[in-house]
Amino acid sequence: MPALNISAAQPSVAVSAYAFSAGVSGVLAAGFADTALLDRGVRKLFPDLRAPATQWLGFRLSLRDSLPVIEPSRRHPGLIHAFGHGHLGMTLAAVTSLIVAGLVEEGNGAWDLTAFRVNRFR
Repeated sequence: MPALNISAAQPSVAVSAYAFSAGVSGVLAAGFADTALLDRGVRKLFPDLRAPATQWLGFRLSLRDSLPVIEPSRRHPGLIHAFGHGHLGMTLAAVTSLIVAGLVEEGNGAWDLTAFRVNRFR
């Protein structure tokens, strides 16, 4: 859990400070990804920051309708799919866990998951 979260408006940069490290994240627009842009943004907040020990950049899984897939697997009994939350993974984690728990405990849960089925794109 971060000890401190800071967001800056220009450019869109967020910093999460931990006990012995920090994480920097930003907005990816139209497939544009540049760690140098993030570095320049965070240095506006912390000009004396050392060079990063490591850099990593990846895309978050997002589906074309921006809704996640949440449903039991049709091929593998006991497996429940819950993926594709995009940039809302942490935001939707609590409600997704309630839905998954309902599917595990009750078999079908109390939720209508039609909008979250993987075959909705067919």
